[in-house]
Amino acid sequence: MIQELKVSELVGSASALEGREKSRSNARNPWCAVWRGYPLNSLLDMFSKDVNIHRIAVTDDQGEVIGVISQSAVIEFVDSKLNSLPGLASSPLSAFLNSEKAIRSVKQSDNLTDAYIELLSSGLSGLAVVDENGRLVGALTASNLRRHGYDLDMLLTIMTRTVKDLLEEGQEGGSAPVIVPATATLQEVTSALLGRHIHRVFTVDGEGHPNGVVSLCDIVTHLSNSAA
Repeated sequence: MIQELKVSELVGSASALEGREKSRSNARNPWCAVWRGYPLNSLLDMFSKDVNIHRIAVTDDQGEVIGVISQSAVIEFVDSKLNSLPGLASSPLSAFLNSEKAIRSVKQSDNLTDAYIELLSSGLSGLAVVDENGRLVGALTASNLRRHGYDLDMLLTIMTRTVKDLLEEGQEGGSAPVIVPATATLQEVTSALLGRHIHRVFTVDGEGHPNGVVSLCDIVTHLSNSAA
């Protein structure tokens, strides 16, 4: 079914202007556009871990931008179709959880400056936060910092604090980790991601230590492989 879908089915109404999205492009989020008649399975390839583009603009027949699709939008669209795809919906966690992927983490006692240096150097969009015993207590992302705006004095004040300080601010700062069981299915994982508006979920061992992470990119990669 995925092989038969076109990008136009995801777009709907125009959601962003070309100039605004281009201004946000960078090495991590390069500007990229596809025609609305582009096959969805080819779009999945572009969002998968081999390419890992985060946003893609969609153009009409005249080359005008009519919308922007993100990894989250793809997951939401596919999630809405999973009831008609029972084989895909029931895919076990092991099918898209990379057990060999190292779990990058910072301690909640770490200074935020050091934590964000670790985040940037990892090339990832988020890290697990653990306590002094290595138990999962949170998740740190770049969006945690962006919520405070871009006032230099404010940022300098924030960066002298600890990761724990940010986590204790709740929704205005750090993020509580979302943990899924080892028995989770694809549909259960997508529901968790979409329901909490997050980009990753974790698995933990019996003592609460993180031993797995599934990101939007992992899901899209699985969908891309399933559509091949």
